[in-house]
Amino acid sequence: MQNSVAIKKVVAVWTMICLMLQSFAFAVYAEDENISLANVVTEDSKLVFDGFTLQYGVNGKIQALVDVSIENIDATGVDFTLNYDSRYIVPSDFDTNDIATDATNTFKANTEVFADEAYLTKEYSELTGSSIQMNLVPDPQTPNGEYIGVKQISSPVKKDVKCILSSDRKVSLGQMSFQIVDPVQVCNMTQSQLNDILSIKDDNAFIMYVGDDSIEYFVDVLPAEWKVVRTLLDVTPAVKERTVTAYSIYNRCSDITKAGTLADLVAYLNQTMNVVDQRYSDGQQVLGNMIWNADDPTFEVTYSNGSDYNPLGNEIYTVSQNYGGTDKVVTVKVTVTPVTITGFKYDNKILTYTDSSRPATWDDLKMPDTVTPVLDGTDDMYVPPTQNPIQTDWTPYYVTDALKNGTAPVSETYTEEFDKTLFGTPEPAWLTIPDGFDWNIKAIRNVLKGENDPFADADKVTINAEVERETGILDITVTTSNTAGFEDGTNFNIYLPNGMVLKTTDNNDFVTVSIVDGKAIIKINAMSDGATSITLAERELIQSIINLGNDDFKLSAIPPDNAETTQIGFAFNPRVNYYLGENGNNYVEKDYSAGRASMFPVYEGQSLADIASYISFPDKSTIPIAYHGQTGYQPSEYDCAKVISWSIEGDPTATELPAAGTTVTLVGKLEDYSYTNFGYVQNPDEIYLKIQVTTLAKARPTVKPTGTPEPSTTPNPSISPDPSPSISPDPSTSPMPSTSPTPTTSPTPEPEKEEIKITTNVGSAASPVEVKLNSKMFEYDTKKVGYTPSDVQKQMYTIENVGTDNINGLTLRISDFVQTDGTTAANSSPTSFVNSIPLYVNFLNVGDKTQFEIRTKRGLPAGEYSARVSVGSNKNAELAYFNIHFKVTENEVYTVTVDNGDSVQQSIGLGYLMDETSNRICSRTYEVGETVPIYVQIIDSGYTFDKWETADSISFANATQMSTTFTMIAQDVTVKPTYRETNDVWVRLADLRDYNENETTPNDLRDSIPPYAVTTYNETTYAYRVIVDGSIEKNFVEFDLKNKLLELAPPMTVTATANGNSLTITPQTGVATDITTYKSDLFELNEGLNTVKIKTEYTDTNDGLTYSAEYTLTILRKKAVDVDIKPGNSPYGLIESSDNITDKATAKELFSKNHTYDSAYTPNKAVKTYDTKYYTDAWSSVNYDENPYTLFVYNGQTFVDPGFENLKDMDGNSVAAENVTRTIEVQTVSVPTNTTDIMSYTTQTVTVTNTGASCVINELASLNIRPGVYTLKYTFTDADNTKRSFTRPVVVLAEKGDVNLDRTVDSNDADMLYQRMNNGFYTDIINSTEEWAKIYAYRVADVTEDRNVNSIDANALSNTSPTPYYESLPTTVADSMATFEPTTAVRQPIATVPPDKATLTLDYLGTASKPLDKPQTPNLTTDNIYDADNIGSGIVWFGISIKNTQNLKYFLDGLYSMDFAIDYDSEIFTPCDGNVRISTDTGFNLAETIESNNIKSGVTTSDIAYWDNAELYKQSLQTDLDIDSTDNYKTEFVTIKSPDGNNLRLSDFVQTDGYDRVYLLRVPFRLNKIPDREYVGKPITINLTEQTFVMGATENGVSHSASWEGDVDKTTEVNNAKNHFDGVEIVDIFNTDGKYNIIGTVKCWNDTKPVTVEVYKDGETTPMYTFTSSDTDDAGNNLYGVLTKTTKKGECEWNFELPVSNQFSYKMIVKKQSHLTYPEITIDKANADSDAKLTLADTIEMIVGDINGDEIIKLPDRAELMRFFNRQKPWALDIARFEAADLNGDGAVNMFDLTLLKRNMEKIYPSNITKANNGGGSA
Repeated sequence: MQNSVAIKKVVAVWTMICLMLQSFAFAVYAEDENISLANVVTEDSKLVFDGFTLQYGVNGKIQALVDVSIENIDATGVDFTLNYDSRYIVPSDFDTNDIATDATNTFKANTEVFADEAYLTKEYSELTGSSIQMNLVPDPQTPNGEYIGVKQISSPVKKDVKCILSSDRKVSLGQMSFQIVDPVQVCNMTQSQLNDILSIKDDNAFIMYVGDDSIEYFVDVLPAEWKVVRTLLDVTPAVKERTVTAYSIYNRCSDITKAGTLADLVAYLNQTMNVVDQRYSDGQQVLGNMIWNADDPTFEVTYSNGSDYNPLGNEIYTVSQNYGGTDKVVTVKVTVTPVTITGFKYDNKILTYTDSSRPATWDDLKMPDTVTPVLDGTDDMYVPPTQNPIQTDWTPYYVTDALKNGTAPVSETYTEEFDKTLFGTPEPAWLTIPDGFDWNIKAIRNVLKGENDPFADADKVTINAEVERETGILDITVTTSNTAGFEDGTNFNIYLPNGMVLKTTDNNDFVTVSIVDGKAIIKINAMSDGATSITLAERELIQSIINLGNDDFKLSAIPPDNAETTQIGFAFNPRVNYYLGENGNNYVEKDYSAGRASMFPVYEGQSLADIASYISFPDKSTIPIAYHGQTGYQPSEYDCAKVISWSIEGDPTATELPAAGTTVTLVGKLEDYSYTNFGYVQNPDEIYLKIQVTTLAKARPTVKPTGTPEPSTTPNPSISPDPSPSISPDPSTSPMPSTSPTPTTSPTPEPEKEEIKITTNVGSAASPVEVKLNSKMFEYDTKKVGYTPSDVQKQMYTIENVGTDNINGLTLRISDFVQTDGTTAANSSPTSFVNSIPLYVNFLNVGDKTQFEIRTKRGLPAGEYSARVSVGSNKNAELAYFNIHFKVTENEVYTVTVDNGDSVQQSIGLGYLMDETSNRICSRTYEVGETVPIYVQIIDSGYTFDKWETADSISFANATQMSTTFTMIAQDVTVKPTYRETNDVWVRLADLRDYNENETTPNDLRDSIPPYAVTTYNETTYAYRVIVDGSIEKNFVEFDLKNKLLELAPPMTVTATANGNSLTITPQTGVATDITTYKSDLFELNEGLNTVKIKTEYTDTNDGLTYSAEYTLTILRKKAVDVDIKPGNSPYGLIESSDNITDKATAKELFSKNHTYDSAYTPNKAVKTYDTKYYTDAWSSVNYDENPYTLFVYNGQTFVDPGFENLKDMDGNSVAAENVTRTIEVQTVSVPTNTTDIMSYTTQTVTVTNTGASCVINELASLNIRPGVYTLKYTFTDADNTKRSFTRPVVVLAEKGDVNLDRTVDSNDADMLYQRMNNGFYTDIINSTEEWAKIYAYRVADVTEDRNVNSIDANALSNTSPTPYYESLPTTVADSMATFEPTTAVRQPIATVPPDKATLTLDYLGTASKPLDKPQTPNLTTDNIYDADNIGSGIVWFGISIKNTQNLKYFLDGLYSMDFAIDYDSEIFTPCDGNVRISTDTGFNLAETIESNNIKSGVTTSDIAYWDNAELYKQSLQTDLDIDSTDNYKTEFVTIKSPDGNNLRLSDFVQTDGYDRVYLLRVPFRLNKIPDREYVGKPITINLTEQTFVMGATENGVSHSASWEGDVDKTTEVNNAKNHFDGVEIVDIFNTDGKYNIIGTVKCWNDTKPVTVEVYKDGETTPMYTFTSSDTDDAGNNLYGVLTKTTKKGECEWNFELPVSNQFSYKMIVKKQSHLTYPEITIDKANADSDAKLTLADTIEMIVGDINGDEIIKLPDRAELMRFFNRQKPWALDIARFEAADLNGDGAVNMFDLTLLKRNMEKIYPSNITKANNGGGSA
């Protein structure tokens, strides 16, 4: 142990850490103020022991592991001593689990902390017989790393010590190993008992640490608490292999549409191979139910003879699947044997005649009229094969001459080919038809020699047959009254019921005959070892037939030298069936003791008489029996047993079971008993059943374990127990020794009650109705004699455990029908008329269900059949029963069906047929003439019964009575109940929905009571629950109201409240005509429960009654998911996760301010991105760079999700990371060649296969995902069994510059940007406001990080290697992100704009065939307009030039590339080539024109017109780009660039005399027309944006570059081309770009009506301009001033400013409703001032009162006003007249309007009003 100079104590207290494992820990606080705790020990500092976790050690014994951790303290070591009670637990070697002899071998270091075991020293550890001391200290040689660091101590000598770095986290040092000596005792100990057998010795536990005074201290630790955590070791199937026939498995699946598919196999597994044995680390074994599910991702099938399911069989299926969400694989094997047609069975196959009775006619031959197919391999007693007798159709033939006259003996064979279509078309899917199968039916007709047919008279023949019990040999004795008897040498043929023929001639190796005194003695020993004439399988089949006995055996004789005689039938009793012992003993043994005790629970003090005498073996084990009582096959077995009574072996006088924990053997003599679906078994050899059991304490209340997932197949087996519960399943604590530790005691409750409910569904499959059957009768449909196998009835029954105790040994028995007086009914027939498919499980937990099926047999004679169906357990022989009844009649029967409609109609009411015991059924058969009772039950009080309806020819006794009858007719009948609504229905909501804010998918509605299952809305259910996540703050509801009462007067009222506060609800438009949808405002959600109430109410004026309905929606807003999400690779995420930044808040603040990392706060994980610019153009509402949890991933890359930690459910329990699934929904696209390709996408939800707190995600790597923001969703099951999720954003990108998303950055990407104006990238991506497009543009295409996407980025892709925007995530969990030293980072300097500026110009360069090199004065006339007949006419040249190029110092190294754009009015100009051809003309070649007039080879630096050896980027050339589709302007777009970076424009340019500019581009346009005089603006100009004027300089076009931005610089000012120019000069080609503004003021009345100004050119009568005070732009802003109300009376004023062309003078008129039109005002353009303003001298004051608009105010106007005087607003037709009379616009026509009118009556404007003053007039 390390020594410390000063050892000071700190008080410590224990706290429990409830994670998946129980833990103990300590927290510290200061008792001595002198102790140095600051910055070292806190309240959260802890020493943590997690244990016990049980597992099987290498030596096969139980091993308990204890994890030792320290938390929230940097410790230099720990020291602790544990006392242990060696009777229960001892320290063990970690690797072997053998009892330890050396303390150091009991501890295994955590390799994540200590890479080598030697780095954790245990030098002072010590082991004694009752205690173990552990001293754990990092070795001085331990390398520093994530968990190991250095602290310096100063006393007594200054030195460095190694310490475990856990000041802000929990660090595991490793695990200790113990061997559990007595697992049963330990696993059932209480908390205090566990604390007693392992405890800290004398408070001897310390943590060593270095205080902030550099002195080493110890901290005391108090006692620990422990809890057992067992683990599931393995899961094995109770039945590993089964064999089943193809027919049987075909009939297992309840969904007939899936019959013949893998669903058959899954259904069979869930019915017969679903029980598993779960073995736990504490030695316990618990039964579970395996839910086989083909949709489970772990479900796998291997095939022995193919690769797919084969309904014909002849296949072995090996099936495996993980059990119940664990990693335990269950594997079973199913062999499916084929069912093969082997021939036909039929009567009259052989007929024999004597000489005197030969056949003469065809009818005498008596050919067989029916045949039955004989199938091989149909041994399933639960699902009998379909063997229908089929009518034959013999073609009449003749009697052969040999039969008529030939010398006897004669034998003739007649053959008729069987019509295969009668067998079914197509053939049954399960049936194998051998190749070459003989479909012929053969009838043999013999004539005997003489008159000696010993079987001619059956009355004279006696056949006695008996099966020997032990050997199974069939002894047949045949005697005849014929005096001579049988001759020696007579042979016999024995015909079996399945069509097989055994012959004493061919099969004499096992069929022998001897003639003794004329008697024939025949022995059939099918299982004889010497039988070789047939196969073993055939002999087993023969023996099974013999075992069962039958009345359908036949035999015939073949006398010597004679033909075969007539067949004669005989019968015999089945072979005695009997129990067999095991291994030659007279008993069968079962073991349900110790760890298996829960399978067959018996309790201390339980009376032996209370243990059921009929038991089911829960582990699917069996007792051996001689043969199967229904199939006859031998040997056999059965999984239930009936004993006479129980006793205890060795204590025959005992009457009750001993104390808990005692193991005894129960002994019971097996009883002669008729087993369901098996037959009668006797016990002549006195076989006993012995069961070894361990008694349990009296049962505690039972809690249902968590179930495994429901299977996909139906019927649904029971839900299995939780495969890994947190405590032992043993319900009690076994007795403890009298010495310490002493067990605690508590009152023991009595065993809980077993109770079940048995139900079945009646009605159609589409509309089932459940009925309870306990103690009732179920009636099967009556059938007519001769009913076919298709009439066999199958009924499925459900058993539900509704008690409070789990049920073990569930049993099903069919027995005699007991009448109410206790006697057995005369028609009782327990197994003669039904078969049952057995229970799918034989244990049933509380609340679980299972099913079984009972189906009627076929071919029964007329009569009534009844039986009792009992369900019991190993504790109660009969938990419940019901009776079944089946009638077969000679009369005609037909079906009556009650049609109850769909589920909605069924919620209103249900109609029933009433059977003899008043059970309610929906369909059954009746005999013709029988009285059929029907009845209606009203379920919904909002309806009343109307009448019975039918389309069939029956007469109801009273169709309007709920209970009535009718007489059955000779056809199927359907009846239907109908209903009428009441007002109770109309006040109900038609639908109700709840939504989270901003979501369009409604939340799930749930039941209002636990377990709050998801449900659908039903208007008769008035309370629902909704569960929302804690992140949801607001909700709103929508509901639909039925319109009937809304449309009445007064209408129905509806109100809504949320948490008691009134909600505003608004009807929505565009909904269905029969309902109205209402939507509420948003309402706040409190954490916890919120209540929303919606109430409707209507008072009926007819009956005076008030009808109402109130719906309650309880919304549970959960707490936010408690989880710590680990940072991603966003800039904020790197700041969070990098360990070189302590002041993370400042680092983030500076990043957000500068959009890049501050040099002093650069994260060391920003290896490649430390200087990257992260402008916000990429983001819409959320800046994901500033979200620390965002993951940025690149297409085609596998990456590690850093994940999460400390995930808790709603109850605060830890959720295992392996139980969290990840999904992400993405949009995939093809590799785009243009933006059309990327606009079309496919949405795909990807489920991540890997799990864990962090994991590799590789599923996205194969997808081409459109750049954008996606959401990675983590989903887990909460404590209330609802799904919860939390998310993090994932931004999917292509690598910077991979513009075409092909995962390669190359020239194709540059081309896509150069061509952005042609391929849609500009319009669809760069100019888009959609978030994905912005991300695409500014995180993929913006290579230069200048907030622009243009040819500069294309230049960069052609000449430089882009650095990424984001650091890549690791590709394996073991890796971490790379780091660097930020202080070594070299950042790019920021350039400045030179003070001197250049000037940009657009010049007119003449109309010749070639452009001039100097600007010209515009002189275009109509003569210059293009004339198709005048070759060369219409061309006009323009040039873009730069004046004062010497001032472009930033670009004087030379232009590498430039983008130009010229806007033109397409009605006036059209781009053309040098031959004046436009784009629609043949031969148009603008590219050649531009090249020849702008690019030359070898030009000098003083050339003002040409680029030297540049290239026109033809693919980007665009002549009619329509950037703004709202006007006539279009754009010509041109790119010129250097092909190799060497030939640069402006480089070393020398300006010569007479030239003041350099031309960058000279292009021609065709003149279409001269604009009209009123034309205002520039018909041609330069388009200046960051997309259309782009300059790339130097040899790469990137180092010095700029785009023409707006007034605000996007990035740096030097990158804004606008800052390098002092102005732009555009030639005014037609002198059309001038204007001036007419400024003035109008005073008038009524601000609700606009003022209109019409402006006319001199001499014209049509206004050139019309302006109104209400004109607005797209944003709603007034264009020409606001009409403002200046007084309350209604006076108003409009201060206007009207723009007009400066080419003309005008006349102006002012108008307004109800006002006299203002006289014409003259506007002289010469009066406009230098600021282009022309101000009217006087205010325009208008006269109000001209109501009828006749430009005079007189009596008609007064009459019009009086029409509406003091009246309400009129109907629509008079509204305009009313508003004209409302002179002041106050909404009323009253005395004030009349006063205004009187004041202005007959008033006119002054005559001098039009005299101009500066172009205006005075009012």
